Amino acid sequence: TLLGLGAICGFTLGYLAGSRRGPAVAVACASAGFLVVAIAVQPFLEVPFPVLAVLVVATIAGVLRLLPASTGTGTAIEHPSWDLPARVVVGTILVLGLTTIAPLLGPVTSGLVATFPVYVAVLAVFEHLRAGRAAALGVLRGLLTGLFGTVAFYVVIRALILPAGIAVAFTAAIAVTAVVGAASLRVV
Repeated sequence: TLLGLGAICGFTLGYLAGSRRGPAVAVACASAGFLVVAIAVQPFLEVPFPVLAVLVVATIAGVLRLLPASTGTGTAIEHPSWDLPARVVVGTILVLGLTTIAPLLGPVTSGLVATFPVYVAVLAVFEHLRAGRAAALGVLRGLLTGLFGTVAFYVVIRALILPAGIAVAFTAAIAVTAVVGAASLRVV
């Protein structure tokens, strides 16, 4: 699953590459980017976990630097009444599709596929349609910023799950994730 975060970086780069041609092309390019990176990282499965964690953090930071600077103004725009139900339907269809094919893929590939950013894809497309390319890329910037906390979560779980048990490991992981997430928002 940690390698799947690298595939999310491929998703982001694909979206960026196709975003000038509209949200449909952008999400197709993003999905292709995710797939290409998910396949490309397979040889890294045997790399020691600490090395993977460092590589993933470096990849996230690198992709963040490739995104255009955020121009978000934080202004609220009224959403049409169909917006939320449409997002739920699209997201649900994507989740059902991914969970349907997961047993056919095996545990390792399923772990990678499980990291496909379903709801972020939905949010990015809807923002692209509603507020333009910059807003969609802002969604992806937010995703990448949050991934630093996700890496921290995995690191803490891996370090504590066996010696300290489930309750301690998850409590510590959630606390560390919150701290890393807050620091990431400030820095990024």
